[in-house]
Amino acid sequence: MRARDNPFAVDRLHALRFRGGDVGALWTRAVQLRTSALVGAEGSGKTTLLFEVAAHGRSLGYRTVWVQLRRDARRLSSAHRAELGAIHADDVVCIDGADLLPRLDRWWVARRTRTATVIGTLHAPGWLPTLASLTTSPELLEELVGELTGAPVAALAVDREVLFARHAGNVRAALRELYDLRSAT
Repeated sequence: MRARDNPFAVDRLHALRFRGGDVGALWTRAVQLRTSALVGAEGSGKTTLLFEVAAHGRSLGYRTVWVQLRRDARRLSSAHRAELGAIHADDVVCIDGADLLPRLDRWWVARRTRTATVIGTLHAPGWLPTLASLTTSPELLEELVGELTGAPVAALAVDREVLFARHAGNVRAALRELYDLRSAT
């Protein structure tokens, strides 16, 4: 199977919408809190929800500043520092991987973004107040697979409970496995 024909291709996964939250209500609460976090395990949809909340803010006229951190890139770049140094009250700062920020960078971000709305993603409750806690379930995995393929997980000769458990609830990892399974056919 060609990669672009695989129902679990990255572009198709990115097109999936977050399930389980009223984005407008989350936005309103985030603005009220000023600093907050989407909290959940790996593969629970934190980044997906962060993109949707930020898009909602943009539709209301807020400028979005993105900081994406990864295990191999935990520090703020000079470009991030320059952009965060010019934050205004109608800006929203999205920090994907906020739990990776070193303590000194956390302090720096807090000082520079006092007037903005800051929404981060964390794997566990931490330095930002919790805006929403995200969880996954075998039913969610089933729903996503159904949207991508039009068929249940069982049609792929996979037991959804076993697949979900094998990845400890990480829906992203389970969908990657299904991508590999479909690529082999």
